[in-house]
Amino acid sequence: MSDRDALYAAILAHPDEDTPRLAYADWLDEHGNAKDKKHAEFIRAQCELAHLDREDAAGTLFVLGDALDWRHDSSTVRRLQLQKVVERQHEKMRDLITPLQIDPSIVWGKRLVRGFPTCVAVYDFALSESALMALAAASVQEIHAFSLPEKVAAVVGAHWPSSVRHLRISSPPTAAAIEMLAKADRVRGVSSVRFDQTETDAVTAIARSEAWSGVEGLSIYAGSGGDQILSTLAGSPLRERLTTLHLADVRVTTSAGLRAMTRTTWPRLRTLRLPQTRIGDDAVVALAKSKGFPQLQTLDLSGTRVSGTGVGAVLSSPTLAQLRDVNFSNNGDMTIEPISAPPAPALRTVTLTGNTGFASGKWTAPLYDLLSRSTVVFLNLSHITFETPGVKAITQTSGWPQLRALSLSSCNMPPGAAIALAEWPGLAKVEWLGLHDPNPFGRRGGKAIANSRYLGRIRELVVPKETQELRKRFGRKLTTEDRVRDGD
Repeated sequence: MSDRDALYAAILAHPDEDTPRLAYADWLDEHGNAKDKKHAEFIRAQCELAHLDREDAAGTLFVLGDALDWRHDSSTVRRLQLQKVVERQHEKMRDLITPLQIDPSIVWGKRLVRGFPTCVAVYDFALSESALMALAAASVQEIHAFSLPEKVAAVVGAHWPSSVRHLRISSPPTAAAIEMLAKADRVRGVSSVRFDQTETDAVTAIARSEAWSGVEGLSIYAGSGGDQILSTLAGSPLRERLTTLHLADVRVTTSAGLRAMTRTTWPRLRTLRLPQTRIGDDAVVALAKSKGFPQLQTLDLSGTRVSGTGVGAVLSSPTLAQLRDVNFSNNGDMTIEPISAPPAPALRTVTLTGNTGFASGKWTAPLYDLLSRSTVVFLNLSHITFETPGVKAITQTSGWPQLRALSLSSCNMPPGAAIALAEWPGLAKVEWLGLHDPNPFGRRGGKAIANSRYLGRIRELVVPKETQELRKRFGRKLTTEDRVRDGD
């Protein structure tokens, strides 16, 4: 066995550890060609990102510039630098890595984890015993099954690879199929389950079975039965173990499920994502008032039909004391009443993309006032139409003690809006500013940005089009829309 093969074998033998992967990267740097060296850089970037994710479960994955010597939120800046490396190279890396061929019905997934493929997609789950043994030998950590017939589930359960940590099922499985898998003691190693289509009985089978005691993350996509799912989870032992719950485009038609959820305690839940569930303001306000989420750090309420009322309740919630990252995108009108209460104490990232009511700034000024008193590091206002008064509503606020990144991309900002932004003292600590795709503020607006006395700490400025003034002021810190699209 060559040194390279031996190092790769060590990775397979210890799939949860970074050390063998980093040793492999060192070997590639010392003995490999140019492509191998790129792979080494990619391995290190993904390993470091994974390390940061373990340190900070609520980390944001947006882009800032070079790593900075921050006392506070330095992980955010480093994370965003690494994310840029990963996004730029991911497609190329997949073409360079030739994974183990296991079985004709199995293909490796496109996603790379810590530098290597770890997921297999099973298009025909009529697996042979030898194929399952090969999966175990390859230390596969994620299985994406497109279907799970009951007669096959029994065979799979008998030979379940102990290395698997994540299970994804596309077609709705029956509760009986889930129970057959559960007969394998090794499914206790599974830490996350994803259903691409809702099947309430299958969810109930996992929620109430001790065999799935290792599950900490549950994702459910597309369909009905949201009320029953939430009620079932709220009354099950799984509620006390979950750290992540993701319900996407699952219809919640009554208040019963949310009421059950907000009246119970979820002691370990750090991430709650409810996109496109259309739960509305009343449910969101109840969530903001609940004392049942002491560890909640990340909350996704995009597409939930929440208005400024629900947004204000969450952002000023005294009970969501750990809340750091919140997403309110694609909800519509953000008209909000003035809020005298202090903002949630730990806020770091707020996303409001794709909403309305921002153009004139008249109805959103109270929102900016609240956020300006918070510890927000990254504010995402992209894909919102801004007229000049709308931007002035932001610039008329003071404070923003921790603001380091601001996205105003795809906002159709006129020249007057860019001029107002350039004169805002709130930019003094900003290190990443996105003004691209499209923002027709023209040369007048570009000149104002170039002459702004408040952009002394900028590390990356993204604009629709480069001008001489901008290039002279920002040099290599300037990125244009085309370069962002091309991944340069």
